[in-house]
Amino acid sequence: MNGSGPPVVVVDPAGAFSGMRPLADVVDALSTRFTVLTYDRRGRGRSTDTAPYAVEREVEDIAAVTELAAEPSMLFGFSSGAALALHAAAGHVSLKRLVLLEPAVDLDGPPDTAFTAELDRLVRAGRRAEAVEFFNRAIGVPEEWIDGLRAHPAWDGLQALAHTLLYDASVTESVTRQVLARVEVPTLVLVSEGSGSPLREWSEAVAAAVPRSTVRHLHGDWHRVDSETLTSVIISTG
Repeated sequence: MNGSGPPVVVVDPAGAFSGMRPLADVVDALSTRFTVLTYDRRGRGRSTDTAPYAVEREVEDIAAVTELAAEPSMLFGFSSGAALALHAAAGHVSLKRLVLLEPAVDLDGPPDTAFTAELDRLVRAGRRAEAVEFFNRAIGVPEEWIDGLRAHPAWDGLQALAHTLLYDASVTESVTRQVLARVEVPTLVLVSEGSGSPLREWSEAVAAAVPRSTVRHLHGDWHRVDSETLTSVIISTG
């Protein structure tokens, strides 16, 4: 918990944890205006895990974090973290609003069972580095970014949580239009102009399916928005 002001809970994307949080600059900047609550998602970093995995347990984790605040929180989620934030809102966690950066949800496509099966095979075989690389390539991460992950000081920690990438697959694949129809809080969906298809279409479809939502396109790269721009938008929303 950092800063002071209205509470904001940050829900990390796949592979992120306290040792490698892609939105760390945004978290720091938001703490000048908000009380920012971050946490390691289930099975990551300093958080424990409980088998078998269920999305409902992650929703309970978010509820527990929001209860640390004295008032309903803004929930900010990125990618699969945005998908999990939608589950939390649909599950009636007490929230003020949602801000979602490119929820990685394909509402109209079938579950990619081949992707999930291969990821599971690599994890079960103990080939964790390969699992992390496979996951990132499959979702479209540029190769130079994957090279950057390998060189990152937290690479060992990222390999250690490779099994949680299967959790992210469960989170995103279980978001349906029926789930989104239960989201009652105001929701802002942010889209990077640099992402292109299919992330843009997925995000716009999510915004169309959430009853009280708006969508905003921001200048940025693939699945990324400049930290200063993103911070400014979140502050203006809160």
